[in-house]
Amino acid sequence: MKTVLVTGVSRGLGLATVRRLLADPENYRVVGTSRTLGDDYGALVEESKGRAEFIRNDIGDIDGIPGLVGDVVDRHGTLWG
Repeated sequence: MKTVLVTGVSRGLGLATVRRLLADPENYRVVGTSRTLGDDYGALVEESKGRAEFIRNDIGDIDGIPGLVGDVVDRHGTLWG
């Protein structure tokens, strides 16, 4: 299963990207980040059967990005996007 890190998943383009990835037959795992979970993404996590997860993160905190990516790679291996 290919793991993809998507920012801004609580709405807009980030949420739309997650919906597309979860609908794809390639069987992606999505690690979504945002400052807030949001009802729509929360519902996708519930329905995804383990293919989507949420990490609360403010992508504007540039110093925290390496730790975020490192944590995701440690848990899931290679990132595909």
